[in-house]
Amino acid sequence: MTTIVKSIPSFQDASLTPDQLRTALRLCGAVVFGALLHATYGLDLSYGFF
Repeated sequence: MTTIVKSIPSFQDASLTPDQLRTALRLCGAVVFGALLHATYGLDLSYGFF
């Protein structure tokens, strides 16, 4: 377990610029949006469903 924890890089020293952070957040948002589209594919949302 200790080896696994030591292998994860520490982000305390990382200097992210706002542009890099914005790009990472947009990528995460796109992935979440794609997952939602995939999860709701074929879902019947017509008035008869309600």
